[in-house]
Order: sequence, then structure tokens, then C-alpha cells
Amino acid sequence: MELTLDSFYNQDLRPSCKKSLRKYSENYFGSGSIWSAELAAALFTIFKTLKLWKINPHSWLLAYFYECALIGGSPPKNIKKFLPWEMMAQQRQSLSKPP
Repeated sequence: MELTLDSFYNQDLRPSCKKSLRKYSENYFGSGSIWSAELAAALFTIFKTLKLWKINPHSWLLAYFYECALIGGSPPKNIKKFLPWEMMAQQRQSLSKPP
């Protein structure tokens, strides 16, 4: 049996439970837009790369957003210092710890 969203809702559930699931699934299953899927894919790629380099994604994001805030809310022109393979060992070590 193929598991789809509709087959999940057709399980033997109380009507009130089915109604709640339908209501919340609209919020939790994504917006359905192409740009949000592309953004999610880009972020998942970044996070996986950080994990492979043993860098804490939360610490990395804080450092990146802090740099963006310092320059007025724009992304840094030179992102090399945020690329794990361009970082000094000391910077990678400090970003490997939780914030």
C-alpha cells in the first residue's frame, strides 16, 4: 500500500482528529512554492556541509548573521571566511562548539 497524505487521512480516525490534521497540514507541509523549495534545498546543503566539517550550524549562522548586521543587513561581499575549507583551524574549532 502506497502511503500518501490522503491515505493517511483516510485511516480510522475520529472526524475531529481528521479535521485538525487537515487544518495543520496546510501549515506544516510547506508553502508549495518553488522559491521555498529552492531555499530549503540550499539551506540543507549548507547545513550538511557544515556538519561534514564538524561545524555547529547554529554557531555558523550566528556568526554569519552578525557579520550581515555589522554591514547594515546586507550579505558580506566576500564570503570566503564563512566557507569551511577557507577557514583557519582556530575559527573552525570555535564554530564547532554550541553558541
